[in-house]
Amino acid sequence: MERNANVRARWLESLKQTIDVNQAATDLKSLQRCDALERLSKALMARLGSLPVDDNGRVVYEVEYEYKDSSGRGRLFAIGESISISDDEYPGTANLQGMQKDLRVALVGGVAHDIDCENSEICLLCSLANQLGFSDLSPTIFDYRDDRQVWLHKIQSAHLVSEGDAKTLLLQHPKFKWTEVEREKLVKKGRPPGSIDRLLMPRIVQCCENELLGMIHRTYCQNHWLVRSKVFDGLIVEPGPNAHLAITEVNRMVESMCRGSGWDIISLVEKPLHGLQDVLPITIKEARKVIFRRQSID
Repeated sequence: MERNANVRARWLESLKQTIDVNQAATDLKSLQRCDALERLSKALMARLGSLPVDDNGRVVYEVEYEYKDSSGRGRLFAIGESISISDDEYPGTANLQGMQKDLRVALVGGVAHDIDCENSEICLLCSLANQLGFSDLSPTIFDYRDDRQVWLHKIQSAHLVSEGDAKTLLLQHPKFKWTEVEREKLVKKGRPPGSIDRLLMPRIVQCCENELLGMIHRTYCQNHWLVRSKVFDGLIVEPGPNAHLAITEVNRMVESMCRGSGWDIISLVEKPLHGLQDVLPITIKEARKVIFRRQSID
């Protein structure tokens, strides 16, 4: 990665000025992400270099978390040096939560596991509707939960968007009038109307996520697993020396606890991380493709 830094920098500048919009935009994004990965890696090295190494040859870097929202709601963000990527909603940070996913795999894939709530936003909203007695008023969202792929295909076809974008459209609907108080606060902050519609539902979901993450965190700790990081709707965990239960067993315990607290349709899954530490990060692969393709054109 380091030996291609100068070449990558030259192409970054070149692509910013090109007129070939479609391919250039894709190539530029790939190089920007690789550039951010390099900067983040260097920031981590600078931060971790002075910390003591444990008996396993590892460094433990403890961080604090904070709410970005002044109201103390929404997601918790790990505090760390900010590494901006121009097209991302949130800048990267030099910690496990804020780094790019493929860098996280390289750093802790040998020991850690990534636990995630499957289809979390929709499942949380369905559970919340059940808790409040509103399930009869929102049959479509339950149908979406039970037949997700069919609905995603419908949304993609109707709006001509990718599957990833289709997943977010349901939470951006402008007709959630019961969030009017939050809407007024955002208006006073000078947020544009479109931005407000996108923020309101995620804010509600994120508050539910925090309650759920607390239960997941406690259950893993009680079973002697080490929680290394919060990653928004999931956790990075590692078995401690006294851990006896497998990750699938702990997940079933968490799901049982969630059902007992009213979150009756939550399913925990393990996302790709563990054992993939030697796989070349996709960010570097994509940047290399851009450089080789541009060099062949020249």
